[in-house]
Amino acid sequence: NSEFGRICGVKRRKPGFSLQSFGCAKRISASIPCAPGGGQDIKQDLRACRTSNECEPKTALRFSGRPENALLTQSCPAGLLRRTWLFAAWLVLVFTGYGLLRMAAGVPAANSLKAVLVQQNTDPWVGGAQEKNLLLLEDFSRRGVAALGGKADIVLWSESSLSSPYAQNRNRFETFPRKDPFVPFVRSLGAPLFTGSPLRSAEDPRRYQNGVILINNRAEIAGVYGKRHPVPMAEHVPFWEFAPVREFFQKKVGLGSIWELGKEDTIFTIKNSEGAQIRFGAPICFEDAFPYLCRRLVAKGADLLINLTNDAWSRTNSAQIQHFVAARFRSIEMKRVLIRSTNGGLTAVIGPFGEIRQSLPMFEAAYLAAEIPVFREEGLTPYTVLGDWLPILLGIFLLCILLRGVVRGTKEFNP
Repeated sequence: NSEFGRICGVKRRKPGFSLQSFGCAKRISASIPCAPGGGQDIKQDLRACRTSNECEPKTALRFSGRPENALLTQSCPAGLLRRTWLFAAWLVLVFTGYGLLRMAAGVPAANSLKAVLVQQNTDPWVGGAQEKNLLLLEDFSRRGVAALGGKADIVLWSESSLSSPYAQNRNRFETFPRKDPFVPFVRSLGAPLFTGSPLRSAEDPRRYQNGVILINNRAEIAGVYGKRHPVPMAEHVPFWEFAPVREFFQKKVGLGSIWELGKEDTIFTIKNSEGAQIRFGAPICFEDAFPYLCRRLVAKGADLLINLTNDAWSRTNSAQIQHFVAARFRSIEMKRVLIRSTNGGLTAVIGPFGEIRQSLPMFEAAYLAAEIPVFREEGLTPYTVLGDWLPILLGIFLLCILLRGVVRGTKEFNP
């Protein structure tokens, strides 16, 4: 740079250009004319160096100064590209090999569960439809239990199948629906019923949680879980406690109220026909799209996941398929069976490798009576143990590399 400045009569950081050679065995010597177009000689010499065997991939030509002398870099990237492709190929081979070995090893079945999944294909929130909805659910439940020889381990309904809180309306359910009252139905079922039901808040009786409840064959509540990850701007709105925010959503959006968030993760326990205990977690609706939440349930001892969903409001196959596709990854990550019992779809049993073992057509009233293997390994999967630490660390590593490149580039541009 100093030699060039002496010849051309310019100082550093003035318009000009410099030829830097890092690791090039053959030094480039050229008469650098100050007249316009003189840089062409440098380009020709650089091309000659790049085609020679003596040049390594770090020779660079830089123009600096005014915008018209924009930064121009010519380099020899062959070695860098080769290393990048080798590293990428190594990653593909490692992860593909690991996946193939895991699939070949399989996951042992520790137990089995006889379950009836009921897909009623009705909207429980439509005014006056609760009685029709319950009668349809009860009818399909009885058919499903009969299909299993009269002995089921559990009957699964869907999210919000009970639109009134069961705990506060049990006396009403003794005689409702009139044709087939709910409480006597549960007692006669011969299996616990797992269904969606609002849960009254213990802190504020005016508020409710979007919940699921396990009702035993005595029609008593054996366990509850309140949804902890609500749908943003639909089930939960930030700053709802402030009147201006609340009034805006009530008047402009038509959102009457929001759900209170659940407080804790619940692991439900039932016994199968052989007397073995089976523990399960129950992410509600689109909670099965979030790995962190399902991971917590498995880490607490869940043998499988049971998801109750109501996507019938969408009235589109695409919405239900998108939800289902996202949910399948939870089985793969945790190597657990995921049972999805939905209102209108997609009702299915998903195996530990994301495979669909059994399913029902979307938007059709039907039931699925199935004996489901409960696959479980001795240990936990890497994701269940580590959670999101690996992608977080990789993100930090990538950010450090980018910052390092920015700092080095700034130093080279402004020596």
